[in-house]
Amino acid sequence: MEATRSARDDLRIAAVEEHVRHENRHDLDGLLSTFGGNAVYEDGPWGERHDGLAAVREYYEACSAPRRTCTST
Repeated sequence: MEATRSARDDLRIAAVEEHVRHENRHDLDGLLSTFGGNAVYEDGPWGERHDGLAAVREYYEACSAPRRTCTST
């Protein structure tokens, strides 16, 4: 049986694609705009959770620092 995509699926895919475009451009403000009002970023492999837009911004700023290495806080 073939799955069908709904309008909601299309919106979700578009949001993810927008987020990835901002990541690839290193556009932090654009990237953060994709999180909405209750920003949460979970980095499962590191066991990290960043709650709130300020915390998510801090995480991405650390990742885009000149050393280009994300570190666990």
